[in-house]
Amino acid sequence: MDVEAVLDRFSEAGVSVWLDAAGKLRIDKDAPAELKQLARQHKQELIDVRRAEAVTATIPPAAIWTNPPPIQATSWAEWKAEALNRLFQEQGRTGQRGRITAATVRHGEGGRQIFPACFVGHIKRERSAVTTD
Repeated sequence: MDVEAVLDRFSEAGVSVWLDAAGKLRIDKDAPAELKQLARQHKQELIDVRRAEAVTATIPPAAIWTNPPPIQATSWAEWKAEALNRLFQEQGRTGQRGRITAATVRHGEGGRQIFPACFVGHIKRERSAVTTD
C-alpha cells in the first residue's frame, strides 16, 4: 500500500496524523488499533509527507507572484562578481561583502588559460611551429 492510500484511509476514518513540535509522528488517541498499526508500518513515509507539506506551506501562493520583478540581463563577469561578493559576505570572517567588480573578473579570466595536461605538449608544439619574420 502506498502512502497516498494510507492517507486516504486515515481521511475516510476521520483520523488525523501530524508531526508534533519535535518532529515525531502523532495520531489521534481515539483512532482504531488497525489505523495505528498502519501508521507504524508506514511511519517514515508519513513523516516524509508531513515534512514536505510543512515546507510547501511556507511557499507563498501563486497570486503573490503575478507581478514578478523585471529580470535584468547581466554579463557573465557581472554575475560572477556578484556571486563572489555574496560568498565573501556569507563565508568571510568579517561578514562584509567583497569589492570584486566585473572588470576584476574579466581581468582575472583573461590573464591566463588553464588547459588539461594532455593539451600542454600540443600547444607547445604548435607555438614552436609558428615563425615570425
